[in-house]
Amino acid sequence: RRRAQWLRDGRPLRGALRGVAFGVPLPIGSCGVVPVANRLFGLDIPTAAIVAFAVAAPALSADGALLSFRLLGVPFTLARLLLSVVLAVLVALVVARLPRRAAVSTASFAAFGPPDDVADVQPEGTRARFREALRDGFVDALDHLGAWYILGILAAAVFEAAIDPRLSQVVPVPLVALASVIIAVPLWVSSIGATPLAAMMLHKGFSTTAALGLLLVGPATNLPILGVLRRELGTRVTAVFVVVLASLGVLMAFVAERTLPLQTVPALHPLVAHRHDALEWTATAIVVALFSWSLLRMGPRGWIAAMIVESHEEHARDHGCAH
Repeated sequence: RRRAQWLRDGRPLRGALRGVAFGVPLPIGSCGVVPVANRLFGLDIPTAAIVAFAVAAPALSADGALLSFRLLGVPFTLARLLLSVVLAVLVALVVARLPRRAAVSTASFAAFGPPDDVADVQPEGTRARFREALRDGFVDALDHLGAWYILGILAAAVFEAAIDPRLSQVVPVPLVALASVIIAVPLWVSSIGATPLAAMMLHKGFSTTAALGLLLVGPATNLPILGVLRRELGTRVTAVFVVVLASLGVLMAFVAERTLPLQTVPALHPLVAHRHDALEWTATAIVVALFSWSLLRMGPRGWIAAMIVESHEEHARDHGCAH
């Protein structure tokens, strides 16, 4: 709650920029944005800041960026991150100019308790915070994000086997870009899950417009966050949000394709064609062990259910809405 007060700036542009900055350090993905956005609406934070946060936070996640550096290369990833910031600010400015629903819902407080509960929490010692950070990184975050990693890799593998590369030469670029954006909304793909898909699209010969459009628009247009915006801002404003986000995302991706050489994206097959050293095998063993431990502890059904927003609501409630 104390951190959120920083977002109370009446000027839309500064509020939008602060909303982006507020979301960057938070270790949350597409569905993790929902409980935080609920909380911000409950605290009556300006619309520009909340919308910019909701668009930028999942797109600028550190894990998605690191995976993108590996699969898509440095120039493509830097363009992706920069355009995500610009897109978040522009969409927030447009939405902020629209009339906000008069009766703001207070339902978000029911899930998280009174605001004073957070303000009264006393800081713990360094050792306790370190233990909590390890638990959040290797247990809680892994439980919520593990299924997304596997889903993205499996979807990319299916895409690799099922899609004929000649399809990219037959379907017009604008149609592919529009289709990738439209599919991303019900698909509810996170930044982590979208990165292998985008890499595979480029590998199959599709344009950077389609891949970049998926990465820009997909993480910000999941159905739960649209439900939150509809409840708080109204159906008309939410529809404008989707149209502006998709239109600007495709337009920015189209412009970026004219300045971003496809040769900067590394070829996928050579990434795994080299001889692996001891460090890579050790890292692989650790990752497999962590994922297996998470899967065995939660079970397959619980592991998949952790992708759904209700699990994040419970997580935030159990941790006193620390974000």
